[in-house]
Amino acid sequence: MKIIAFAQLRNEIEKGNLENWFRSVSVCDFAYVYDQASTDGSQDYYKHQEFVEVSAELSKVNDFRNESLCKSRLLEKLLLEHPDADWILWIDGDTILDARLQKREALEKLLSSAQSDAISLGHYNLWRNDLYYRVDNAYNGKHEEGIPALWKNNGNLTFKVNDALHQDQYPEGLETHTYDPEDENRYSLIHRGFATDE
Repeated sequence: MKIIAFAQLRNEIEKGNLENWFRSVSVCDFAYVYDQASTDGSQDYYKHQEFVEVSAELSKVNDFRNESLCKSRLLEKLLLEHPDADWILWIDGDTILDARLQKREALEKLLSSAQSDAISLGHYNLWRNDLYYRVDNAYNGKHEEGIPALWKNNGNLTFKVNDALHQDQYPEGLETHTYDPEDENRYSLIHRGFATDE
């Protein structure tokens, strides 16, 4: 089974996230990164980290406004270079993967049992520290609904390109997805973006 990590990143060393991100995706065979003109040493870090082989698109400008176009280009490159990829793991730079899935055997077991094109994971938004998460709907809604973080390479994956911010973070072509909000043991992503007072 070939599993490839996928992300847009910018200045994640400065934010204290990059090493944790790479630890999370070390369970993958490769990582594809679209770097939005990082200025904090992240681009050099990609070359020297020892967690996973990286293919990084290094933008000279921060073009995050066109995030769907950037993701489209990165996905096209990934699929061109790895048409035999089985699954893609999408995870933001300020997010970490459930520790239970950071073991290759556990991740493969989950993916092998999937009866759908996407597997959604819970989504905890940490709040002001690493112990508490928000439970109000504006921040906890994604946990209840799940985030399609694992995409099966079904031959139909594309991003709809437009110039608006905060579009769907996952591609079109995912017809079905697996998520059980009632399962207390469900796997989750942990979003550290709100973990400090700032």
